[in-house]
Amino acid sequence: MTATYTFDVFSTLDGYGSPSSRDWGGYWGKQGPELLDRRLSLYEAEQRMIFGANTYRTFAQALTPARA
Repeated sequence: MTATYTFDVFSTLDGYGSPSSRDWGGYWGKQGPELLDRRLSLYEAEQRMIFGANTYRTFAQALTPARA
């Protein structure tokens, strides 16, 4: 079974993007059906990602199934 993960990482040095409560919602409360539909339409086609050697090895290691 194959899974596709698309995620955004936000980081600020001044804390501006920090939530005021535990649940601040996606995109600082801007996430809604329209945004999710738009994001889905952007990634419906096959995607190709190009990595440098170190980034590739890091991703390959993270995606390798855990050994029992």
